[in-house]
Amino acid sequence: MNKRIPVLLVTGFLGSGKTTFLNWLIHTHSDEKISLILNEFGDVKLESQFIEQNSGGEVAELANGCMCCVAKSDIPRVIDLILERSPQTQYIIIEASGLSDPDPIHDALRSRGVSEKVTLSSVLCIVDAVNFENTRSDHSIVMSQIGDADVIILSKVKEAGEETTQRVKNFIESIGVNTKVILWDDDLDPDLFLMSDEHLKDRIVNRSEDQHDHEHEQYDEYWFSTEHQMDLDLFKDAMNSLPSNIVRSKGYVFSNNKKYMLQYVGGKLEITGSEWGDENPDTKVLFLGKGLDKDEIEGKMLSCVMDQTV
Repeated sequence: MNKRIPVLLVTGFLGSGKTTFLNWLIHTHSDEKISLILNEFGDVKLESQFIEQNSGGEVAELANGCMCCVAKSDIPRVIDLILERSPQTQYIIIEASGLSDPDPIHDALRSRGVSEKVTLSSVLCIVDAVNFENTRSDHSIVMSQIGDADVIILSKVKEAGEETTQRVKNFIESIGVNTKVILWDDDLDPDLFLMSDEHLKDRIVNRSEDQHDHEHEQYDEYWFSTEHQMDLDLFKDAMNSLPSNIVRSKGYVFSNNKKYMLQYVGGKLEITGSEWGDENPDTKVLFLGKGLDKDEIEGKMLSCVMDQTV
C-alpha cells in the first residue's frame, strides 16, 4: 500500500487569519511540496490571489462559498486531481471558508477511496483574539469550529493585549473540548503542524463515525465589480463607513492604474499594493454579513468610481 498523504484542515471564522497562517506555514516549509485546496465564493478566484508563497505543489479552488456543502463530491475529485498533477505532493492543506462546518469535510476525507490516499492529520482552528468575544455571540459557527478542532491558534494576540488574550484562552479551555490552545506569537513553531505519515500515530484523533446534519446560519453575500478605475481615497472612506452587519470584505481594487488587495474585518481595513500580471485590470470586492442592504453597499461603491458611466 502506498504511503498516505497527510492532510491539515485549517478552519476559523471570517477574517481570523487563515490565509496569513497558510502563507507563513508555506514560507517556513519552502523545501516541502505542499498542495492547497482553497474555498472560493462564486467563480472569482480570489483566495488564491492572497497566497503569496510558492508551495511547490498544486493549488486547487472549490468554487462554492460553503465547502462543507460540496465536500462529499468535490473533495475526492480535487484530491485525485492534485495527486495526478503533482504526484510529489508531501502534504495537502485544506483552507475551509470562514462559514464552513468541518464535520462534512472529515467525512469526505475518511470515505472509501479517499482514505486510502490521504489521512487527516489534524484540524486546526484559527481564533481571532481581538474579535472572538463579539463574534461568538452573534455567529454560532464560531463555537462549532472550535468544538471540531484538535488545535486552536489564537491570532492577533499582540493587538488584543495580554488580558484579553488570556481571557479568551481561559474561556476556550473551560468549555471542555479538550483541545490544545496555542498563542500565535513570535515563538510559534511551524514544525508543530506538518509531519509525515509515520509520525501521525500519536496525533490522529479517533473521530466519531456518526452522521452529522448541519444547519447554516443565514449569511448574505454581495459582489461589486467594475472595469473602471476607483478613487482610492473615496474607496477607503466608503469602506470605513460600512455598517456593522458586514462582518467580512475581501477583494482587489483598480486605482491609479495599480492593483490593491484589500482585507476588511471587525471594522478594520487593510490595503496593500499588488501586481496585475496577465490579468485585465478591474475591481472585484466581496461583502459578507447578515441582512445586507445591497443597494446601500452598491451606492457606496459607485460613488468611488472615477468614470460614472458604469
